[in-house]
Amino acid sequence: MEAIFVTGEARWSKVQSPDKKYGHFSIEVLPDAEGVLAIQRASITALKPKDGWYAFRRKPDQMIWKQGMQMPAGAPKVYDNQGNETNVLVGNGSTVTVKLQPFAYKTHGGGVSARLEAVLVQKLVPYERPADEAPRASTEGAAGVAVPVFNSQQTALAQAQAEATKTAPPKFRMMF
Repeated sequence: MEAIFVTGEARWSKVQSPDKKYGHFSIEVLPDAEGVLAIQRASITALKPKDGWYAFRRKPDQMIWKQGMQMPAGAPKVYDNQGNETNVLVGNGSTVTVKLQPFAYKTHGGGVSARLEAVLVQKLVPYERPADEAPRASTEGAAGVAVPVFNSQQTALAQAQAEATKTAPPKFRMMF
């Protein structure tokens, strides 16, 4: 099945580190009309919107085929609007385009679902961490060990990303 692309407003983005409660990467998107049509055309039966919002997920330990080999899915790729990979924390209200890979499944009566593959941040609304919340990991240090990014670092990174989002987004489909 061919990948689909859905653009819309983002909320509850957990694409840099897995959700602590469920253990998967996720982002909720309120898609534009074209995105809703893309989901419908792909016959994705497992995606049910709640008040128009779709939750897209990726299990980090799920096995996927890549370049003829089976390997863990890991984290989805995140790109800024220039096409550069980024570790920015995506705040609610950001405009994103998500790349989804539809796949068929046979359990529970069968159907079609979609795995979150990548996120293009077209317009960043910086994530603001509440004062009582612990820092979220958003960068990796040596040997792939997550390094916490604190509020001042998040703010500087978010400001740089906000400046970068003032130009037109790249052709997301061509990046893969």
